[in-house]
Amino acid sequence: MLKNKFLFLIFYSYFITYNTLINRFLNTNNSHFNDENKFNIYKILLTIISLHTT
Repeated sequence: MLKNKFLFLIFYSYFITYNTLINRFLNTNNSHFNDENKFNIYKILLTIISLHTT
């Protein structure tokens, strides 16, 4: 249980870091691509977390 929470924290912090990087490098010019990319990262993150918790 503690291991799963630890993994979740790692992936969540990774997601936030990646999110800020995307926001920094792809400015409002590419806002649509930005949202798509964020959504895909979020889906991957949720998949990884669900795989680890089962």
